[in-house]
Amino acid sequence: MSEENRLKIRKRNIKLIIAAAVILAFIIFLLTDTGKQLWGLFQLNGDQFKKYIESKGKWGPVLFFLLSYLQVVIAPIPGQVTYFVGGMLFGTWGGFLINHTATILASITVYWLGRAFGEPLVDKLAGKGKTKKAVDFVKRNGPIFFLLAFVIPGLPDDLLCYVAGIVTLPFGIFLFLVAIARIPSTLSSSLLGNGVLKWTTGQTILVIGILAIFIGLVVVFRKPITNLLNKLVRTKSKDQDVDITDMME
Repeated sequence: MSEENRLKIRKRNIKLIIAAAVILAFIIFLLTDTGKQLWGLFQLNGDQFKKYIESKGKWGPVLFFLLSYLQVVIAPIPGQVTYFVGGMLFGTWGGFLINHTATILASITVYWLGRAFGEPLVDKLAGKGKTKKAVDFVKRNGPIFFLLAFVIPGLPDDLLCYVAGIVTLPFGIFLFLVAIARIPSTLSSSLLGNGVLKWTTGQTILVIGILAIFIGLVVVFRKPITNLLNKLVRTKSKDQDVDITDMME
């Protein structure tokens, strides 16, 4: 085995160990009284959530960041509440920055948890049988599906972060897709929370129209987008014929 391959394996093992340590620490935390209390916060409505964060004073933003992070790691928890309340508490751009940063960091954690523990862990978080269906669907449709899933509201985008690790989607591509494609949902929720976006009939039609155009463009230009992703992968690979779809096991 070459030194380069040994280095790659060593780096991968370090990341997997970190992922294992994170999930272990998280499980221990949830078993404590504080962890159980935080879990209960996700059952609150927007106004109750906002008041609770405000009651923590200077520690409020830190707690909010943690909760925004956790809602991605624990796949069944919807993220719209934290995204919406972020706009209420910190304004459009403050809420967006906190939530988007927490979401990216959590997505990275979740990706490596998927790589480390595979389907058994995700089945426990999302429900037995859901993971295999998601994995099979992603393998059939390729990396473009991740781009669409992160943008279209209502799809299990947090679960798909685990799936990305399971199917070994190249980490650089995964990070690129997460950082770009999660912006619309996070920003729109922040705008709603800050009262800038009110979902009037006109605004609703506009948002749906923009979303439909985006989805249409992705579908029409699917091959060029895939070629671009392949180009990004090949810049880090000595094999100039590597195909991103073939890399997804």
